[in-house]
Amino acid sequence: MHAIHFCPVTSELFLVDAATSEAAAAPALIARLRALGWPASARLVSAKAPQPAKAVPGVLVELIDALPLLSQTLAGDADGAALSWAPALAAWQAAARLALQLTRRGRMSIRMSSRGGGFEARWQLYTQTPDERAALLRALADFPTVIAIPEEVMRGSRSSEASVDRAPLPAPRLLQRFLNACADTLVREASRRGALVRLKEWPATSWEQRLVRALGEDRARFFWDGAEGAALCAEVNAWAEDQVSAPTLSFLPSPGRWEAPETLASVLRRLTLPPARLAETLLGGHAAPRTLRPGAPAVSLAA
Repeated sequence: MHAIHFCPVTSELFLVDAATSEAAAAPALIARLRALGWPASARLVSAKAPQPAKAVPGVLVELIDALPLLSQTLAGDADGAALSWAPALAAWQAAARLALQLTRRGRMSIRMSSRGGGFEARWQLYTQTPDERAALLRALADFPTVIAIPEEVMRGSRSSEASVDRAPLPAPRLLQRFLNACADTLVREASRRGALVRLKEWPATSWEQRLVRALGEDRARFFWDGAEGAALCAEVNAWAEDQVSAPTLSFLPSPGRWEAPETLASVLRRLTLPPARLAETLLGGHAAPRTLRPGAPAVSLAA
């Protein structure tokens, strides 16, 4: 049993209470992570055990709290020396660093999807350079494929969409889910800390303004008429894919139905700069500040 598991349905980490070789290899790291969490129980699911077994006790830790600890190399202490004996923990550290580095560099795109009878607007991370792709492969090498499902979620909705979040995933998809969850968390946490982004002088009831809110507020829900909403999602997703495939082409037009005076590309730049500063702070091993100073120097997205 691994010491750390990702919860795709809640975007949290679950640390089991049971003693593991990984916990023994890095006791200080595990203890510090556990101190940030709260007691919970979860069921562990993998391709080898797709049916959730009996729940195990542990603690849940929010990503915003875990990332500054996981991203540290620990090269100069006993935990760092022992991590060679705990490849899964080393993979978690590599994944956390990669998530923060990609966010800091602005390697972020958006993705809209149908969910719960409505729509969601969330953030994704992507790699662009050979070094970033190599870092992704290093994190993937020993990335654990066991997911955790909090017991309270198991007692909740039994819908087919909820079941998707509980299904075991291969390592590449699970790692990407973790990276995306980190990006989505950092954007919304930056907004919580005072970095709200809105379309200036544009109606709150417009789909453009609702999209911006769904991308930055705590809730990712995008409220719009079902049939037209699906068409808008498809159009925005196609535009976002073009942005990723041609990241240097800042002159790409907004989606065809976009009528706001500020382009969608400009809005996304404003949305990604605050989480880039937040990621820089977490990479330094510091906890997320209560507020993000609007006047703080922006981190270079080319770093």
